Order: sequence, then structure tokens, then C-alpha cells
Amino acid sequence: MSARTVERHHLVLRLAAALERAFPVIRFFGVAAQQVSYLVEVAADDTAVRRPAADPRRGAPGRWRPPGSRPARSGRAAAPAAAAHQDA
Repeated sequence: MSARTVERHHLVLRLAAALERAFPVIRFFGVAAQQVSYLVEVAADDTAVRRPAADPRRGAPGRWRPPGSRPARSGRAAAPAAAAHQDA
């Protein structure tokens, strides 16, 4: 999830746009909508910078492997191979 959705920036942007549409004669709401949009982007960027970098291994266990490594065997596939080694 991005910072924009977690911090509900879309709600602030919609409110500013609604006020601008509701009162088109009042210039303040037009300028405020532009400034709010800018400040929301700055806040989202600031949050993204503060958040630690995502580890490519997190969120997708078993999918990410270092280059040159072999895929790990799942429990089901490893069981017959282990049984074959025990018989030998």
C-alpha cells in the first residue's frame, strides 16, 4: 500500500476539489485546491522517504532467490526423494 492510500490523501484532495466546484466564484478555494494537491504530494513523498526500503524477499516467500541459486523443493516434492534415499 502506498502512503497516499494509508494516510487517506485522496479524501483531502476530494474535499478540496468539492469546495472548489461548490464555490467557483471564491478564488480562495481554487488556490487552496492547488496548494492542497501540492502539499499532499510532498507529504506522501516525505512518508515514502522515511519508510525503510522494501526487501524483495518480503511479501513473496519462496519466489525470490539470489542469482545462481537453485529453487528450494517444497515439502511434497522432497518427501519421495527422501524416501528413495532411505531405501538405498
